[in-house]
Amino acid sequence: MHGRSISFNLCTTSVIKNLEVIHYGNSHFEKAKFQRIQNFSLGHERGGIKPFGGLWTSPKYSTLSWSDYCQLEGLETSFSRNLFCAVFTLGAQVAVIDSYNDLCNLPFRSDSIYVDWEEVAKYVDAIWLTEKGLIETSLSRPYHLSGFDCETVLIMNSNAIEPIGKSS
Repeated sequence: MHGRSISFNLCTTSVIKNLEVIHYGNSHFEKAKFQRIQNFSLGHERGGIKPFGGLWTSPKYSTLSWSDYCQLEGLETSFSRNLFCAVFTLGAQVAVIDSYNDLCNLPFRSDSIYVDWEEVAKYVDAIWLTEKGLIETSLSRPYHLSGFDCETVLIMNSNAIEPIGKSS
């Protein structure tokens, strides 16, 4: 962690209460298949930027969701017919990356420029990379989140969400 203190920009209760997220690629949430957050090894082909596991979602009203990104890039979008929505449970802790400063305050892996996602998951239930945060951190240095392609809410604790069905 480079001897730095950990600090999270947490969402207020009212923001969390109104935050509805969409997961593309499955029509319902299967809690038994939820995998804990793990850091990729630095030598892994996917690098150390994004973690493995969790539930990858986008805010329902995002202007740069996963579906939007795929459409912009001309990628396959048939998955968007297979989705479910979820809301957060009472007391859920959602950290926000809305700026480069928010990123810099997260824990980092020893002797690395990569976020220690396993450490983050010990403190919060989800991390929300906003569209503004995506823009500020995709090309920033030394710390960056260049592997994230859209506004993302990564659920790190399966007990922190309540599925509510398909998006309307």
